[in-house]
Amino acid sequence: MPVANVGDTALYYEDAGDPARPAILALAPGGLDSQARFWGVRANGEPRNFPDPRPFLARDFRLITLDQRNAGNSRAPYTRPVTWDDYAADHLGLLDHLGIERFHILGACIGGPFGFKLIERAGPRVASFVVQATSGLDARNREHFDHSFDSWSAGFRARRPDVDPALLARQYQALFGADFIFSVDRDFVATVTTPLLILRGHDTPHPGVISDEIHALARDTRIEDAWEGEENRARYPGLLLDFFYAHPV
Repeated sequence: MPVANVGDTALYYEDAGDPARPAILALAPGGLDSQARFWGVRANGEPRNFPDPRPFLARDFRLITLDQRNAGNSRAPYTRPVTWDDYAADHLGLLDHLGIERFHILGACIGGPFGFKLIERAGPRVASFVVQATSGLDARNREHFDHSFDSWSAGFRARRPDVDPALLARQYQALFGADFIFSVDRDFVATVTTPLLILRGHDTPHPGVISDEIHALARDTRIEDAWEGEENRARYPGLLLDFFYAHPV
């Protein structure tokens, strides 16, 4: 099982495709339980409503996927609330471990906040970013994130009974206390020059209005509304491949 030790975090990762080809860091859906396998299935085992991008991306690129810290097969100490910067340090540490300097990002769900934090931390290293149905806060979905965090917290405590409940209470504010896309603010997104392909969100945790705001704010964007569902299964791979090829590393 491939594991990269990044500081005190042991990150499980998968490295597929030709190492000589441009690299894509694929940050999977799944919230704080984001795992490589969730590109193909939901946590309950149901299939995604879009094709698993790993097989077709690995044919043309070097594809890096991972389980986030304390999700799936990855492990890290938990003695303070984890921040978006901690996740970015994990991601950059993994890429450094693999000898990858410049890379593309494919980020779905929580991969949206992850990806924008990476651009904030290491923008010149990011060749392009596919923002797929990003998580974000609109006028109606705060309760969803409250319940989602409570569910994750209960599961995490079941796996890690040593964790202080008061620490978990502070964790929510550290990650989801802000608005918009949580990890960065609108002023930062307005400065982003990284090419973005925005696959518009369509449901409560991935509101379309947030995708629309990113499209309006950032400086080099394209937005696609028709990318998921059975009627777009043949279209989805081409959207990703054409975009990544249009922005060489």
